[in-house]
Formats: sequence, C-alpha cells, structure tokens
Amino acid sequence: MAADSRRRPTASDTPIVAEALLDVAARLSDLCARPPRWQGEHRAGGAGSCAFFLISAASVHLVEAAVAHPRIRAVDVSVETQGVFGAIEASIATGRLQVVIGGSGPGTMGLLPAIPGARSQGASILVLTPRTPAPLVGAYDIQESSYFHPLHAVGAELYDAFVPLGDETELPRVVTRLRHLFARPQGSVVHVSVPTNILARPCPRLPALDSIEVALPAPSAATVRRVAELMDGSGGRTALLLGNGCVPYRPRLAELVRHLGAVHFSTPAAVGILPGSLGVIGNAGSGDVPRRLRELDVRCLIALGTRLGTASGGANADLLPDDCSVVHVDLDAGAVAGNAMATRNRPLLSVTADLGEFIDALMQR
Repeated sequence: MAADSRRRPTASDTPIVAEALLDVAARLSDLCARPPRWQGEHRAGGAGSCAFFLISAASVHLVEAAVAHPRIRAVDVSVETQGVFGAIEASIATGRLQVVIGGSGPGTMGLLPAIPGARSQGASILVLTPRTPAPLVGAYDIQESSYFHPLHAVGAELYDAFVPLGDETELPRVVTRLRHLFARPQGSVVHVSVPTNILARPCPRLPALDSIEVALPAPSAATVRRVAELMDGSGGRTALLLGNGCVPYRPRLAELVRHLGAVHFSTPAAVGILPGSLGVIGNAGSGDVPRRLRELDVRCLIALGTRLGTASGGANADLLPDDCSVVHVDLDAGAVAGNAMATRNRPLLSVTADLGEFIDALMQR
C-alpha cells in the first residue's frame, strides 16, 4: 500500500475516506431501496447491505470500514467475479444496494465478466477499488502502476458510471451523483476508483443524502388517456405481458389485472408471477399463447417489465393477432419494443415511465 505521511484519524475524529464511502453505501441502501423480489422474512435491524471482498493490501482500509459498519455484512470471496455475482443475487432479492470491494490492477479486471450481467438483471451495486496514486504511477507500487496501461479504467464502458476519484475534495460532488444514480428503479452498477493515498485521509463534510429527493418519471395524463383509448376503443380484450421487471410489483399487478379485467401471460423470467396465466412465451415456453390471444379476441397488449428480447418471445412474429395494438412501458427510452418481431408492423405506443408509477396511474383511470 502506498505510504502516506498523514496520520490515520482515531474513532473520535472525522471519518476517513474509506469509512465515509462505506457509510454512504449503507445510507443509499436505505434511501434507494426498491421493492424486494424475495418475499420471505428479513431480519429487522439487520445488515441492509453486504460488502463482498477479496482481501488485498491495497484494499485493507475499505475492508476494515465494511467490517466495522453496523449496517453492512462483510463477505469474503475467493475471486472478484464471485463477489459481483453474489452482489447481483443479494441486490435483486432484497431490492437494496450492495457493495463489491475489488483489488487493484488485475483484480479490477477480474470484476468485469459479471458486470454486464449485473446491469441486465437490474442490480444496484457500488464497486470500490483502490489504485496507484498519481505520484507513484510507473514505480510499481502495487500491481497496477504502468504509465501505458491504466488498468483501473479498463472496462469502464461496461458500467452505468465510472468515477475515477482524484482527491478527497471531490467526494461531496461524487456522493450527490451517486444519490441520483442509485435512485433509478432499473438499478445502477457504478465503479468508484480511489487512489490508495487518500483512503485514510479525513473525509470532507458530505451532503445530507436524505435531503436530496429524486422524483421517478411518471406517465403524463395525456399518455394515460391514450392508453385508455387503445384499451377501450379496440373492441376486444386487453392482455398484460409480464416480464422480469414485474416481479417486485406482484401484489399491485394482481390488483391491476382485476381492475382492467385483463388476461395475462409472462416471459420465462416471470413464470408463475400471478395465477391464471395464459402461459409462458420465449425459451421454455408453455401453453399455446398465440392461439389463446386470438380465441379471447385480444386487441391491445400492454408489455410491462420486459424488453421483448429473443429469449423472452420477442422473435415470434405470430405471437399477436394482426389488429392488436401494443403499449410498451420501460424506464429506458432506448428499449424499443418495435425492434421485436412480435410487435413489428403493429400500432405501438412507447411509454417512458417507472413501472410502479404507470401501474398506479392506470389504477386511477
């Protein structure tokens, strides 16, 4: 670990940077909690998040801070990728942000194989890694110290955000950005790279995270009216297609199905989400969903929590009746259901909104 002439503060002093980062993670875990997909019991007052780590000399301050924090459970793993996969499962199950403490250099790259999966699954993960401080780059202080190969930045494009911290004075701005990133219902995977020589420095005063409110995007009144027109004016029934993103909203979706008098079916990732399903489309599908949609005269499909990828049934051009319109709801405006064969050449309304906000809006129509 890089030497630092500054003394490490005692417990009575201002928290050091490593301690502050772990405390920020614990606070964000509470503030940005999403509906859990695990319906079992949670221990009251227990750890809100886990910190998965592979111990190394460069990351010892971060690991010590995780072990000492009362709201974080430190979990040691044998390889970095295993830590990310553990964080994915914990985040999806609990709806809470999880922490991964990586090593430096090759250890940072060891995280990368699991990052695309973390994003596609909608996990919320804060990755913290140490790196060589600028004065020692090229001096082989720790594994990652080359002038020509800044290993801490390899794979930065795989994350939702990559933050190469340069100095502790940047932390108030960085923490505010983290508050916005982890407020996203679709999750965030963020990598913060910290020079080893500032991990033990006193942390500057940080903004009060609970004073920063982030409103979720909701459908406009005009959008809700248009959805109602497509349902009521079709002359047929409405069907809901439930995907992976619907799992946390199971009770509210059951109310919506009753409220609309709709039928429903699911993708493989949401199989069994509600009773009475017409079947499952996509890989490992069951039931003859295309035939049932035609028998029931379905003329409006509302796709929720799915991007209609090939594995989720989006490649089936014969899925929907010819005169069926499609309403596709996704928080990501770039997720266009019209790219799927199942929805191509059919009237399509794309709604960019939080799924929970959309459900509430339809319940009030």
